[in-house]
Amino acid sequence: MLAGALAAQDGGCSRARRFRGALLGGGALVAVALLFGLTLGGTPAQATFPGENGRLACEGQRGPALPDPNPTNLSRTEVFTVNPDGTGETVLTNNTVRDGDPSFSPDGANIAFESFRDGFSEAYRIGSDGSNPVRLTTSGANEDRSTNWSPDGTKIVFHSTRDAATSGGNVPPGANPFEIYIMNADGSDQVRLTDNIFQDSFPQFSPDGSRIAFTTNRDGDFEIYTMNPDGTDPRRVTTSLGEDAHPTWSPDGTQLTFHSRRAGGIEIFRQNADGSGEATQLTDATRETDGTAEGGFSFFPVWSPDGTRIAFNGATTAVPDTEVNHVNAVDGSDRVRVTNSPGFDGRCDWEAVNPPPPPEPPVPPAPPAPPDQPPVQQPAPPDQPPVSPGPCGTPGAAGYLNPAKMRVSRARVLREDRRLDVLAPITSRARGGAVDVLFQADGRNDTFDVEVTEAGTELDEIRFLEPITEGQAELGTGIVNLNYLGDEDTRPEFVRLRAASQRAELDVEEISLLGGLLSAQGSVTSRAEGIVRFALLLRRSRRVAPGP
Repeated sequence: MLAGALAAQDGGCSRARRFRGALLGGGALVAVALLFGLTLGGTPAQATFPGENGRLACEGQRGPALPDPNPTNLSRTEVFTVNPDGTGETVLTNNTVRDGDPSFSPDGANIAFESFRDGFSEAYRIGSDGSNPVRLTTSGANEDRSTNWSPDGTKIVFHSTRDAATSGGNVPPGANPFEIYIMNADGSDQVRLTDNIFQDSFPQFSPDGSRIAFTTNRDGDFEIYTMNPDGTDPRRVTTSLGEDAHPTWSPDGTQLTFHSRRAGGIEIFRQNADGSGEATQLTDATRETDGTAEGGFSFFPVWSPDGTRIAFNGATTAVPDTEVNHVNAVDGSDRVRVTNSPGFDGRCDWEAVNPPPPPEPPVPPAPPAPPDQPPVQQPAPPDQPPVSPGPCGTPGAAGYLNPAKMRVSRARVLREDRRLDVLAPITSRARGGAVDVLFQADGRNDTFDVEVTEAGTELDEIRFLEPITEGQAELGTGIVNLNYLGDEDTRPEFVRLRAASQRAELDVEEISLLGGLLSAQGSVTSRAEGIVRFALLLRRSRRVAPGP
């Protein structure tokens, strides 16, 4: 697995291998191998949900180590919880194999983790007191790791090698291509989100559930990306040379913290989640004072629920002897050591106590109607099936039909092309529905049949470009009637408006409110004869008197 991770990271170069001697000295082969195994093979992606700071759930060597033919493996670790000041440690698991990578559910009632208790790395869930273990994945000889909860607690994302043989087609020799998956919290309905020959790993939901941060080497070097919860719209956040890995969100969703080799060693950084601005370095193991600093490192960061602290694994000597620490999230000051035991302690998640309900993802507003001709709503034609609004018109009640909410963004006559061009956004509930179009111009009534198409946003759209007669094109104007027929879930919708060949080109130069009178001045082309309508929106504001 180590060789594959290195091959996948470098994309054919040897940057990681050259770095080995610089990090821990030329003779520390086993230590470096262990470090890369932790970084690339099986680290967690913890949840950071807003709330008060509760316990830390971590992985640590709390039982006697067992012989293992592979010195890069941690042959036995357990999941434990501990207070941020190091008190109250409670061991939750007890196996002769590795249990690790814990992740608190948003309500703190459960912990997802990975375990080798059935012979392979699989995802499990236990109560936060260690009770009721439940196996969530059964992928056999593959690796299912890095579990992380959605903000509402109904979903879990993770990475896996289960599709490595077919990932994206041809897999390079020695590659270890993790892909990202999502499943229900009970392990059902496991769905793949990424598909390429590179390594996509360490997924973590944003606090509002709108994005997933993850690590990938799809550009040849490990960087931080974000994507939609369905795997679409990947966006690159970091662009540094050297590995950037293991992202975790700040509780307000505006920043990411991660570990990086950009500074020479492995250190903790934070950066704006949209990739803007410069990254801030929070740790510098070469200047630590607790122990031998030469060759130290800091990795696997996770934010505290109140946003003031960042916990991480830290070591100043040999790689296996790592401890849990946390520092000030702003500048990395005030370092607090949480654990002090032989062997490996780390890979923590921070419990959120009394978390607020997760906010709804923002929904973009519908495009406004054209200012010179707002659409006129008309009742559905009499031959349409009757609308059954349900008891009191309550949404979700039996028989309730959702409104289609159609708005027209463009309706024009293309004179030279002799075509009618119409674009009308409509809510996505109306997807695939039939639309009857009636165009009245030059003494004719022409009908078209179109369908609602997917627009790739929160809205779908009605869009068509239809031929018209020479007389209609020369006239340059007409009446368009859009009649969405509705379905079993959505009401019919009818819009009537005028199409024209030229825009009014309205330019408002001055608008003011004086003595209760609205005054406006502007210009409009001579073609736009008639009435100009203005809409005035007044907003109340509360003034706060200055203090003494």
